[in-house]
Order: sequence, then structure tokens, then C-alpha cells
Amino acid sequence: TGRPLWRYRSDELTQTRAVLAGTTCWFGTRRGFVYAVDVTTGNARWQKRTGAAVLTDPILAGDVLAVITADGSVRGLDPATGRERWRTELGDGAATDAREGAPATIAGGVVFVDGLNGFLYAVDAATGRLRWKKKAGTEADKRTLREVSRPAVSGGLAVVTDEDWITAFDLATGATRWERHVERGRSEPPLISGSLVYYGTGRGMHVFDL
Repeated sequence: TGRPLWRYRSDELTQTRAVLAGTTCWFGTRRGFVYAVDVTTGNARWQKRTGAAVLTDPILAGDVLAVITADGSVRGLDPATGRERWRTELGDGAATDAREGAPATIAGGVVFVDGLNGFLYAVDAATGRLRWKKKAGTEADKRTLREVSRPAVSGGLAVVTDEDWITAFDLATGATRWERHVERGRSEPPLISGSLVYYGTGRGMHVFDL
């Protein structure tokens, strides 16, 4: 019927989309707060100040709510209470605000952070430990500021793109399994279907074997 059931008004600009699980939704704001709201009543369950803008959707990683903030930090919050279980400082270069509201990627208990500095960070969702960080391209490319895409994950690989490269990293170790040079690429995640990787560039469509 479209009849309004409830409305929750935060005191600031809501930046992310709501993430829903069970009877709770979570969202972040530009002023650095994370809110948890009961979806049956519209009442706040908790709010947590992080200290930096939350521009990326929070993501549930098992029993941890992973929150990436604009200062390049990743926080693991208790979804029920908002208590901070761990915090990992990746540095300002890991901050990502180019894709505001885009969800993080999680696979195999690992939260992947695609930094504006071109590095892909793999953070253990249970402990916050940085498992690895890697950058794609040649050694010359790695010395330049090149934004990397969110990864597409399948078959034990995390596949990312930047302006000139598409690269597959091993999920467990971060080792480069393969990489290919592409013309006029874009920092957009590729699409994986079955054993094939599809990636569109300014020069057309590329298809790679995973």
C-alpha cells in the first residue's frame, strides 16, 4: 500500500546505503557516525562515532561489522552493541571516496579495501590483522598514484583493474597469479562468470581465462 511504517532521522548527512541482517540495519554518515536501527520499530539500537567520514557501506563479516573510514582505517564493530573490537590503520592513501556508497568486498573471512593509492589491502575480518597489500602493474606503474578497482573474487583469486592492467592476486597470500596489460582501461571491477573474466575498456571487451 505504500503506507509509511516509521522513519528514523539522523542528525547528519547519511552517506551510505543501509545494510540489513535480521531485524537490524546499519548505515554510516559523512560526519563519521555508524547507526544501528531496529527495522521493526524504527528505534535506534546504538550509534558509534568513528572520528572520520564513513563513505563506504558497512559490511557484515561473520559476527563483525566492518567499517571503512575516509582516514584509511578499518574498524571491526560488534553488530549488536557497536563496541569496537579492533581497528587497523592502513594510512591516508587507503582512503576511498571516489566510489561513495559502494560496498566493500569480503571473501573467505577477508575484507578487501581498494585504496586511492592503487594498493589492494586484505584485512582479516576476525582480528583486523593486515594479511597483505599489493599493487598491480610494472615497477614504474607501482611508483605512480593509480586507483585500483574493487576486486571480483572467485576461484581463490581477487581480480582487480586499474587504468592499464587487470591483475589476479591469490586470496590467501596476495601473490600475483597473472596480469595482463589493457588499453584505456578503467578502475572498475571486472565480471567473473564461471571460469571467465569479462572486462570492458575504452577499446572494447576483453575476456580472460580465470
